[in-house]
Amino acid sequence: MNKNVAKKLESLRKQHELTQEALAEKLGVSRQAVSSWELGNASPDTDNLIALARLYGVKVDDLLIDTGDQMDFKERREAFFGMGIGDDEKHPRGERSRAVSFPFPVLAVIAYFIVSYTTKRWDLTWMIFLSVPVYYYIVFWIEQASGKADRHWMELFPYPLIVAAVFLLVGFTTDAWHPAWILFLTIPIYFFILKALQNRKSGWRALLSGVYPTLAVIAFLLIGFFVPGGWTWSWLIFLTFPIWGWILKSNDNAKRKETLDK
Repeated sequence: MNKNVAKKLESLRKQHELTQEALAEKLGVSRQAVSSWELGNASPDTDNLIALARLYGVKVDDLLIDTGDQMDFKERREAFFGMGIGDDEKHPRGERSRAVSFPFPVLAVIAYFIVSYTTKRWDLTWMIFLSVPVYYYIVFWIEQASGKADRHWMELFPYPLIVAAVFLLVGFTTDAWHPAWILFLTIPIYFFILKALQNRKSGWRALLSGVYPTLAVIAFLLIGFFVPGGWTWSWLIFLTFPIWGWILKSNDNAKRKETLDK
């Protein structure tokens, strides 16, 4: 067998987090047979090729055609976005791609401080945070379109972007930047409702997802109204939101992976 094809078989197996023993059990062959395929010393027969293609969610031709670096790039892309990874029985609804766990919100916070200190335009650099919902909407839509996940419609609805658009429209047309900023306080409430609907059978998870943003909004308002000069710095509380969301998503992914490994 071509060495690149053998490497591809090994890469697909690892991408799906299968050991040689686990793959052999699924196919009804010996571990030595799987090892021989991945070393390029032997080729899977037709039945095993079909079984491998179904397991990995690819065409049989994709297993046999040597596309070199181009295929390596495709596999890395699909591993990141969770595309083309098989059927729902082997990848149950709710499993997340690596793109969801990627610390994009944390990078946005870092970029915000760097750009703000460099340009001194704190009045404009907050718009960097609009890239966070854009990033997740792109990832969610890719997952939805590829069959990776069956997401709740509220996850795919661009509520934060609509709020931002309304805020800018009101600000530029009426100069009512204050109190129009209060619109942004509805975003954590929106996602609290989403989490509550998604986890209505697990009340504590919905509470965990929503309690921090809710308390942060309350703290922001209390500091702003009752602490002299509090409005000038209490907004920093909201910089913790994307970090909090990323921690929750990473924790969910770790639990799903642990469940799948059992």
